[in-house]
Amino acid sequence: MENFRYLKDLKWEEVFDQWRKNESEDEGWQRAAQEHGWPDWEHWRSYLSDKALALPTREWKLYGIDDPLTALPNFLVGPFDSWQQSVPEDKINKITFGEYLELDRERWQTHDKIQSLLTHFPTQTQIIGLVKPETNQIVCIEGTHRSMAVTRAWREGIQLPAGITIELALAHIGDQERDLLWKALYLGTHKPS
Repeated sequence: MENFRYLKDLKWEEVFDQWRKNESEDEGWQRAAQEHGWPDWEHWRSYLSDKALALPTREWKLYGIDDPLTALPNFLVGPFDSWQQSVPEDKINKITFGEYLELDRERWQTHDKIQSLLTHFPTQTQIIGLVKPETNQIVCIEGTHRSMAVTRAWREGIQLPAGITIELALAHIGDQERDLLWKALYLGTHKPS
């Protein structure tokens, strides 16, 4: 995996704790959890990680991404209805951020969260990914907006702020789990009735 520098092994609790630090205090993410029927961020994201993707059972490694402008546009967009609903049927769960940007570039040029990230990108951030066994591609499970902001920077020749560090918590999908992303997309993140 070029562009990646192995840093250390991780436990799921460490990965989830960083995810919690990234999102749980943000009012927008708290509101999203409630819109999905959950009482709070913790319940919402635990459902996704435990039930939909079995993330706590995986072996995790942390990598530094040496050239995010080259790497992140090639990550696959994760199995989330809000992201996959506008993708052509033959590209669902198979579309990279670079390809996704081209579907509706105007949307991403005016998207408030992406605009904010381009001007105030976090100095240090962690993205969560899974490696698909059949293609060896990385699927972005957490960090989609940051990945899209980096993709837009790449496409438009925008320089990211100096000194940013993007790390990747990464695990593998087993050969027997080839339909995992489809199951996760079907299951969704709304609280079951």
